[in-house]
Amino acid sequence: MGPLARRASARLARARRICGSVLLAMIAALPLQVAAQESVAPTPDEAPAATLPSPIVTLDQERFFRSSAYGKAALARAEAEAAALSAENRKIEAALEAEERDLTTRRANLKPEEFTPLANAFDTKVEEIRAAQDAKSRAVTRHLEETRQKFFESAVPVLADLLRDTGAVAILADNAIILSLSSLDITDEAVARMDIALPDLPPEELDAAPAELTPTPAEPPEPLLQGPAPTPQPTAPATP
Repeated sequence: MGPLARRASARLARARRICGSVLLAMIAALPLQVAAQESVAPTPDEAPAATLPSPIVTLDQERFFRSSAYGKAALARAEAEAAALSAENRKIEAALEAEERDLTTRRANLKPEEFTPLANAFDTKVEEIRAAQDAKSRAVTRHLEETRQKFFESAVPVLADLLRDTGAVAILADNAIILSLSSLDITDEAVARMDIALPDLPPEELDAAPAELTPTPAEPPEPLLQGPAPTPQPTAPATP
């Protein structure tokens, strides 16, 4: 082999070595490029392959009750009861004020031993009325709480079905969560299903009222203040 042939052969061998090195480098880099491509987040136009259901969902209990048809009816009834009680309180207050003014006027014509029993009776009556009206106010609140409790008891099977349909394993109250995705909240769907299961207060509940708020058979009206009549002052016998 002549010098020219040997130089050509050497150049070919060198070229093959260079090409081989470049090819090996490309092959070695290929998994890295593939891995890098796989780690890139999908663009907004690319839909995820699958979305796994969350094992936990949240429920806004207050909105669940207040937004439901049953809850709205219960709240409206409680507001009506409170308004009626407020009107009754104003009427009683006006009557007591009138009685107090009358007692003050009568005081000028009564002896201390005659006025004291009247004043004590008035004070006792005021305290009794206040206690009775406070009991009615508590009854309105308790009535609403009892209705709310019945609502959540009736909601158990509805929420159980919703839990099964969503594929979740637990429902957490939203006020026990520091941060969560809005997609985990099932309140709106729970309200919609509850309105189907319990569209309104039951008939027996619509007219129901706490015993403290149910008027008793009316007795003959009496003045709020009753006391002994002023003792007539003895008159001096006429001088003949």
